[in-house]
Amino acid sequence: MATPLLMQLQKSTIEGFNLTMASIRHFGLVVKDMDNALRFYRDILGLHKKHSAIEYGDFIDNALGQDNVEVETLKMCDDNDGVLIELLKFNNPTT
Repeated sequence: MATPLLMQLQKSTIEGFNLTMASIRHFGLVVKDMDNALRFYRDILGLHKKHSAIEYGDFIDNALGQDNVEVETLKMCDDNDGVLIELLKFNNPTT
């Protein structure tokens, strides 16, 4: 069932273009401290870990327009395997 926000997004028009959104796969949040973020999303919100990785290389560098990017990622979801929340902690660059 679509939430009011999702229903609003599905009916949005931006600069004359009609947008239709079928679903949201995931969204990302940049965090400063992965351990604290994990405790919040796991212990307080009840999400569980789906996948984690350290990502780096040409693809990430080119996508972000930076050199030598290294980002720790952690994808989490609820018990229904709904929308994923991706936590991102940049190890390089650090700002």
